[in-house]
Amino acid sequence: MKSFPTLLAAGAAVLLIGSIYYFQSDEKKSHADVSGDINTNKATVTAAVHDNFAPQEADANSSASAKNSNEEILQRPDTNPNYGTFRNRVTEVEARRNGKPIDPQQLWEAAQQPNAWKNVSTASDSLNLSDVDKNDGRKFIDLSPLKLESLVAGDTLDIDMGDAGKALKIKIDAAHSEDDGKNVTWTGGSTDTDSPYHLTITKGDTLVMGGISTPDGLYQIEVHDGKGWIVSNATLFRKGTDQHITVPPELLKNPPKDAVVLPIDPASKKQ
Repeated sequence: MKSFPTLLAAGAAVLLIGSIYYFQSDEKKSHADVSGDINTNKATVTAAVHDNFAPQEADANSSASAKNSNEEILQRPDTNPNYGTFRNRVTEVEARRNGKPIDPQQLWEAAQQPNAWKNVSTASDSLNLSDVDKNDGRKFIDLSPLKLESLVAGDTLDIDMGDAGKALKIKIDAAHSEDDGKNVTWTGGSTDTDSPYHLTITKGDTLVMGGISTPDGLYQIEVHDGKGWIVSNATLFRKGTDQHITVPPELLKNPPKDAVVLPIDPASKKQ
């Protein structure tokens, strides 16, 4: 049988070993907790940084994509033999606009259209026309201002006069701007040399005015904010009232030097 001192020494040794194991285990646990907190904070910071920079990266990528798309359009061959690439057309259009930039994609789409306007059945309310004007023979149209903007010398333009059988193909001869690009005027003539049609059309900020001379007379074009009409001058003139004025014989024999106001024959007035 072991002596009491021996047992006491053995118990003390076991207690010491247990204390050391406990402290080492507690230290490892604390270290694990700290590591977990650090990893959690790192993930949170990483997510926050990504959230802050992700929109900027998306905007940058979108901007780069748009730039590449525009560059591809600018390098396309132009349909007009006088222009090597579409960039040449865009450069001229922007120069006419006094350097004001234009979207290549939108201009390209407009340039591919054969017509500058299309006929519509009724007048737009924005024109504020009277019932008489709405029914005086005008042919109402919706016009694309950007199609006009796209036109350069050598282009062809299909025009519907609004009357049966009157569809024209006009070749643009020239385009020039005035008032620092605020007004641009295009002129051209029919591609059919046997048909003496001539076009002159001017675009301002919101107003487009023009005329088409034909063998049948002059047609007027007027457009406000893309809405307008084309009408024969003869149609407008017929809206007037012919009034008979009788010139006294004495005035015929001795013409006055100053202006004379003569009365209108009441019988000639139309009610």
